[in-house]
Amino acid sequence: MYRFFARRRDSAPPGPDSDDADLLAAVAAGRVEALRVLHRRHAPWLRARLARRCADPDVVDDALQDTFVAVWRGAAGYSPARGDAAAWIWTIPVRRLVTVLRGRGHRWIGDGHPSLSGRCWQRCADKAWETGWAGLLSKGG
Repeated sequence: MYRFFARRRDSAPPGPDSDDADLLAAVAAGRVEALRVLHRRHAPWLRARLARRCADPDVVDDALQDTFVAVWRGAAGYSPARGDAAAWIWTIPVRRLVTVLRGRGHRWIGDGHPSLSGRCWQRCADKAWETGWAGLLSKGG
């Protein structure tokens, strides 16, 4: 009978203490502050992990930016039943990085770049082989 007067209550605002799944739910509801918290929480380690796989900081920055745009657009598609929220977030930049590195227009930073000696390039290539990214090296350029 009094439903008309009942106020709609929003959930508590997301904050640094919220877990990733709750933050993704808030992002899906259009809450920018939740995306901000996720970015502060995950961007530094995502950048470090991507930089270990790609020597081009511009490519890393693009992948990172695309990641959080994709989180904003696709947060409603995340389901806690399918896995950890951080793992869901991590798959996005990895896929973006692979897509960019496989693209036809991409040049590896070591292709003719004067600041990388052959010895430095060899160390980078060896590291890539160790981390399982050898296929990407052979397709660069």
